[in-house]
Amino acid sequence: MVRSRGASRYELGPPRRRRHPFRTAQLNVVGWSALLGACLVAGALGAVVVASLGMPWGWGALLALVPVVVVTVLDRRRWGGTSTSHDWGASRDEVEAVAFELQSMGVDAQVRSGTVPSDVADDGGPQHWASLEWLERDSRAVDAVLERHGIRRPRF
Repeated sequence: MVRSRGASRYELGPPRRRRHPFRTAQLNVVGWSALLGACLVAGALGAVVVASLGMPWGWGALLALVPVVVVTVLDRRRWGGTSTSHDWGASRDEVEAVAFELQSMGVDAQVRSGTVPSDVADDGGPQHWASLEWLERDSRAVDAVLERHGIRRPRF
């Protein structure tokens, strides 16, 4: 059941994850059309070249997958270079300990910290925060270290 309220949309029940073929690339109709066109051209050229060599044209048609593979590889490379962070309410020292452990494993982990002003904080006094920041390509290693420390990151 879906309830709609103004501009927001709420779904009752467990969240459904929508799988996208790409992680950072957001193609519109023109982008999908261009990718489909590149696949058709690559497949047709591959079929013609392979047929002229006396082989079954179907083998050349497999080249239609090359544009999708190239876009996927470039998208994953771009996604791997994006940074992400997680704050679990720990002190700066605890976050630094996790960051040092990750750095010893070769992960470029950084600690970001600051203070929330007293006029914004809930209890009226200044609150300190610290979060761990890393690159997406290192997420598996970070998740493993965080789980060893009893910390689970939410999945989106």
